[in-house]
Amino acid sequence: MAIDIHTHKTANNNPAIINAPLNLDDFDNEKWYCVGIHPIDPMDTPLEKRMDQLRKKANKKNVLAIGECGLDRLCNTAMDIQKERFVAQIQLANEMNKPLIIHCIRAHDDVLQLLKKQNNHVAAVFHGFNNNINIAEKCLNARHYLSFGQSIFHERSAAVFKEIPLDKIFLETDDSEINISTIYKKAAEIRGISIPYLSEQIQKNFSNLFKI
Repeated sequence: MAIDIHTHKTANNNPAIINAPLNLDDFDNEKWYCVGIHPIDPMDTPLEKRMDQLRKKANKKNVLAIGECGLDRLCNTAMDIQKERFVAQIQLANEMNKPLIIHCIRAHDDVLQLLKKQNNHVAAVFHGFNNNINIAEKCLNARHYLSFGQSIFHERSAAVFKEIPLDKIFLETDDSEINISTIYKKAAEIRGISIPYLSEQIQKNFSNLFKI
């Protein structure tokens, strides 16, 4: 079983956490979701109203996590607005005791500082991780998880992935067309382990994180 920790594809043959749009009303009870306010999402309604909407969706049992949310230094949304949104979602995740799915572009120190400042007690998954080992270690030292996608086909990410403790990793497809089984195959090759062994470890990680 190849769990896809973060995908935007609604049709999946493997267990997956689907990143649901905030305006989605038709949740499939047989599937898992995460719901959040992305840094680039247009804010055409007040944050308080948007958070009320998010809270109602996040209350669903099959919404396993809050996100993706976080900070992105390459998008056009002002950083103070991004931080306000992110803090509100950290607080919601802690209120509901649900993990965070983090979107982070060139802002890992800021994200980690905000999590600490908010006395965050839930684990976070830094999805689509594509950074160096120093940043990876900062996230791991804060007891969070790293999720790798198609970037592991590139040398830098593969080298980082090789060094990460197996009990702190997830794999994902995000919005790519690549199949999750292909990512598992490459990940197992990088680590020099079998696909069944890797799949079993990620299932354990999933169970530990989501209590499923």
